[in-house]
Amino acid sequence: MHMGDPHLAALHTVFTAEGRSGEPAVESSIDGDVRNIGVARYREVADRNLTGWKNGTQPESAVWLRCRAVESDIAVALSARTVASCGSERHGEHGAGPGRSRSRSIGR
Repeated sequence: MHMGDPHLAALHTVFTAEGRSGEPAVESSIDGDVRNIGVARYREVADRNLTGWKNGTQPESAVWLRCRAVESDIAVALSARTVASCGSERHGEHGAGPGRSRSRSIGR
């Protein structure tokens, strides 16, 4: 979470290839079909929290999801961008661009 903007968060993930060669494939998505299953205390309540999904992709490796909370009818919007870098590109410059990454959004 960003301390100056509570609506901004980032995830930094490092992949280390051990005993293999070739380029890794990374796929990003936002899944709006969140359900409360597998927890005993939630079995008596509705298992779907979000409704009215609209989703898609944008240039620059971005995915987005727009929906509403079932109970409160509050609008929810999320977007995510995946940027890949390697070696000397790790500090600010990156090699992501058309054809180098793939993102998709999921909404059922």
